[in-house]
Amino acid sequence: MRKEATGERDPFMSIVHRLLAKSLWVMDIDFYEYTSGTKKGETVPLALIECKRNGSAFEHGGSEAFVALADRARLPAFVVKYWPAEVLTHARFQVVVLNVLAEDIQISYRSEGFKCFDDKVDAAEFEAFLLRLRGAPRSKSIITARRSKFSRYEKELPTKMVNYTNERTA
Repeated sequence: MRKEATGERDPFMSIVHRLLAKSLWVMDIDFYEYTSGTKKGETVPLALIECKRNGSAFEHGGSEAFVALADRARLPAFVVKYWPAEVLTHARFQVVVLNVLAEDIQISYRSEGFKCFDDKVDAAEFEAFLLRLRGAPRSKSIITARRSKFSRYEKELPTKMVNYTNERTA
């Protein structure tokens, strides 16, 4: 098993997923963004997000099924393209819309100053996008604080990030 920030990653389902994908049409969902902080204490689904390393294909059939699922659930669907780096503050992210609900969010968030739809952004700006899905306003001071926090972690992250990046490209 490969160590991850939250503990051990069990490769079993990853292997099963790869084997099944050869005979069945299956895909995993990278992010099911939700919030549980409502006044009534209910969990509210917010978005479906597929993450793809820059240059990776988002298969035609899989993308159609992903969007159909999001549409049926009345959720915005996004692909997040990412450019990994040895340290988190050097990684970049870009958000791509996949359905009409995501397009509505894109229009609204652009007017608030979000650049993640048009440009590659850093981890703090990407996190601001995810927090905005939960209803938090975009705040330059919060983004600046997150950048500072991410840079403090860089003393311990390089080894983890390098090992992970090397495993993915090997």
